[in-house]
Amino acid sequence: MPDSTQTTTLLEITIEGYRSCQGTVFRPNPNLSALIGINGAGKTNILNAIHLLSPQEVRRYSRQVSEDESNARTSIVAWFLDKGKKIGLRLTLVLSSSSRNDGEVLGCKEEWNFASITKSTKWFEIPSFIFHDGKYVYEREMILQGKRFFVRQGQLPFEGNPETFDAMTRIIQFRQGINYYSASQFTAPTRCPSNFEVDGDKRLEGGTRIGRNHLQFLYDLYSLKEKNEHLYNEYVGFISRQQLGLISRLSWKEIKLSSYTAEVKSQGKVKKVKRYKTLVIPRIQIGSSYLTFNQLSEGTFKTLAMIFYIMTDSSSCLLIEEPEVCVHHGLLTRIIATIRSYSSAKQVIFSTHSDLVLDNIEQEDVFVVDMNKTGTHVASLAKWAGSQGIKALNAYLCESGTLGEYWKSGGLAP
Repeated sequence: MPDSTQTTTLLEITIEGYRSCQGTVFRPNPNLSALIGINGAGKTNILNAIHLLSPQEVRRYSRQVSEDESNARTSIVAWFLDKGKKIGLRLTLVLSSSSRNDGEVLGCKEEWNFASITKSTKWFEIPSFIFHDGKYVYEREMILQGKRFFVRQGQLPFEGNPETFDAMTRIIQFRQGINYYSASQFTAPTRCPSNFEVDGDKRLEGGTRIGRNHLQFLYDLYSLKEKNEHLYNEYVGFISRQQLGLISRLSWKEIKLSSYTAEVKSQGKVKKVKRYKTLVIPRIQIGSSYLTFNQLSEGTFKTLAMIFYIMTDSSSCLLIEEPEVCVHHGLLTRIIATIRSYSSAKQVIFSTHSDLVLDNIEQEDVFVVDMNKTGTHVASLAKWAGSQGIKALNAYLCESGTLGEYWKSGGLAP
């Protein structure tokens, strides 16, 4: 179980020009925040905007923008609390507005504010990629989204100021640890393969990381057994009959395979090389039946994957869209309890429509998202309801029912 708290958290984010978010300001809790609201209010848009803070998301797609390309500009201003100091990050993003690539990042300008340390309110244009192995490189020419970017000694605010450098490094690490799980990510277990192959170094055949899809989940679970046997056993014990009651046993059948390939050496010489790989077949025992992952029900498969990443993901900020989708109420209570326990080690923000979820979190963890003529707005439950609304809610909780029932009955309607 988690045993530490973070030194860096997302304190505030202002989203301008991103879908329904037009000047949307969100101040999440340092541990757990639950977004509630009707369909179309903008909950998913807020989660997606936070995910855009990840350097991987910006760099994965960023490229030079052509003049004839249809695009839209988005501004995201985030303030982080790092060891008690408030550090600002401003992203100016160029996003595709075409129906085929809606939301694709075409370009990004990244600016930082260190006023709480340097006492200067200046915003510095510093792309995250100039950092490498905890160091930064100056006096060399860089290229960012097709634009030449010069970083020279004396230009950066942390030269001669290690506190600023360390703060930026920690925040970049926090941003790298922002992970997002959509409501549909682990649905349709039939898409899951019944087996997969790894090479001699136990790397997934097919090259680089392919994203957290069904195959990647199987591979991550398989890899954990070797990398961290204690955590693997903790996970298996939690999903077993003694805890969640999802499975009786999890096992992996490994079949060693070999093949020959030809390599062309110098002077055109051909050398025959024998290569080894392993066919991995995961098997789940439920009672007396043995199943593959693609034979599981949608709720069971999604619960197995979600709990796995909640427990093992070393993320700093975990974004989850509607954890209740395809999950039985009996399991949902345990999932929310797990999310709550791990929110002490990582900042967790999730959206929900479930009254049962609300029954298992605190009032101060609830944020209401609604839509008006100016776009999406979000506020803590206390601020949104006002003193009279909270008074009525507390009276209901004392005399009639639960927070989830109050929400379901329309007590939190705009």
